[in-house]
Amino acid sequence: MKKLIIKFIDKYIYHLEDEKGSIYILNMEFQNIEEDILVKDIVYLDSELLESKTPLTFGPIESIYGRDIKEDNMEEVIIIEKEDKKIYLKRYYG
Repeated sequence: MKKLIIKFIDKYIYHLEDEKGSIYILNMEFQNIEEDILVKDIVYLDSELLESKTPLTFGPIESIYGRDIKEDNMEEVIIIEKEDKKIYLKRYYG
């Protein structure tokens, strides 16, 4: 998983920066989560998702939506790290 800090948010467009200073711009939506995703939060995600040209949607890992999470599809999971906690989310499709 790649560690990225959220530098800027414009509705669904997230500007993320890695530890080397590289900037990534992703279209992401978060559904059914209690916490707001904010600038300066940390995102851990599979590096393949950084190349996505399509919008990415994420929601609670225990949700009925998205694939069931198993050892062989952990790239479907992202982690949002806030000041005091980590939020585990999975990718939704459709």
